Amino acid sequence: MKLLLIGNVNGAYRTQNLVKVLLDKGHEVSLVASRFYAGTRVLTTGRPTPFRMLASFRTLLANFLFVGEVFLKAPFADCLYLLPMNHTKFPVAYLARMVWRKRLIAEFYFSLFDTAKDRGWICDDKSFYARLYRFLDRLLLTRSDWVVHLSRRELEHAARLVGATLDEKRVVICPLVVDPRAIAASAKENPGSFRLCWWGSFIPLHGLEKILSAMALLRQSGSPAALDILGVPGKESDRYAQLIKEQNLYDYVRLHTEKTFADGSLEAYLVENCDLAFGVFGDSEKAWNTIPNKIIDAFAMGLPVLTMEAPALEEFIDTRNELFTCANTPEAIAEAIWQRAADRTERSRRAAAGYRRYLATFSPARYAQTVAQLLDQVTEKYAEMPGGLL
Repeated sequence: MKLLLIGNVNGAYRTQNLVKVLLDKGHEVSLVASRFYAGTRVLTTGRPTPFRMLASFRTLLANFLFVGEVFLKAPFADCLYLLPMNHTKFPVAYLARMVWRKRLIAEFYFSLFDTAKDRGWICDDKSFYARLYRFLDRLLLTRSDWVVHLSRRELEHAARLVGATLDEKRVVICPLVVDPRAIAASAKENPGSFRLCWWGSFIPLHGLEKILSAMALLRQSGSPAALDILGVPGKESDRYAQLIKEQNLYDYVRLHTEKTFADGSLEAYLVENCDLAFGVFGDSEKAWNTIPNKIIDAFAMGLPVLTMEAPALEEFIDTRNELFTCANTPEAIAEAIWQRAADRTERSRRAAAGYRRYLATFSPARYAQTVAQLLDQVTEKYAEMPGGLL
C-alpha cells in the first residue's frame, strides 16, 4: 500500500519504528509535517515586535503549506496515518479523508485533555483550552477508521473523560515500543552502597517530591542508598536542586542534567550505575491509568523497577514477578527501598523477568507484528470497497 503519514515526528521511538516496519514490509511512505516549513520554533507571545510578527507569519504560512501538501498527496495514497502526539493535525487529516474517501488510522498515544490537567496547563474544565482539548480528543476517538493506542485501560479512561463512545471494532491496542538497549550488569553485592536511579522531565506524573522525601527518611535511618536524578536542564531542575538543598540530601542525592538517551550517555550511565530504577508515584488520574515509558526503558536494560501500585500495569505486566510495587507515599517508598536493598537475588530475578516481558510485549519485533495485523485489516476493508485499492 501507499501510506501518507501526517504530522510532526514527536516521540522518536514510535514514529521511527512505524516507518521502519512500513518500509520493511514493502509499503510506499510519504510524510507531511508542518514543522518542515516552520523551521525552528520561536516564542510568539508577548509584545508584537517585528521578530515575533515575522515568526507568527511564518507559522501561519507553514500551516497553510502543510494543509496544501496533505490535500495534494492524499488522493495518491491508499491510507492516511496520523502520527502520535498530533491531535491538532487531526481535523486536517479527517477533512482529507472525507474529501478523498480514504481510510484513516490515527494514533491517540495520550489524551491531550488528561495530560493538560496532569501538568497544570488547565485549571478550569470550562475554559477555552479545556473545551478545545476535549473536542480534539473526542474527534480523534470517534471519527477515525482505526484508533491506535498503548493500552485499553488508558484509552477507556480517556474516552470517559471527554465523553466519547468507543467502537471496539475500530480499536487497535499497540503497546509502547522501545528499541533494544545495552543490558545492565548483574547487581553487585556491595553492602556499602545501593544505587537508585530516576530519569525524566520533572513532570507531576512522576511524583519525584515523594522520592526525595523517602530519601530523607532513609538518611535518618542510616540507609546506604544513594539516588541519581537524571533530568533535563531548566527551571524545574533548578527547583529540585533547591529541594535537595533544603532537605540536606547533598550526600545522598546527585542531580544530573547533561545525560540523554539521544546521545547514549544516559543509557551508558544507567547500565553501569543503577541497582534499582524508579517508575512513577504521582497522585493524578493519569498516574493510575498509564504505563510510563521509563518502566519499559528499564525493562529493556534489564534493570529492576520500583513503581507505585496502579491498575494500569496489570494489563501487560505481572506486577508480582516482573517489577516491584508499593503505595505512592514517602514512607512506603522508603520501606520498599530497604527491602529491595536487602534482597539482591529477588532484584536479579525480577529484572530478568522484566526483560523477558520487554521482548514479548514491548520490543520492535512485537510492534511489527501488531502493525502488520492492522495493515491487514486496512487491506481487507479496501477489498470490500468498489474498486479496491487505488
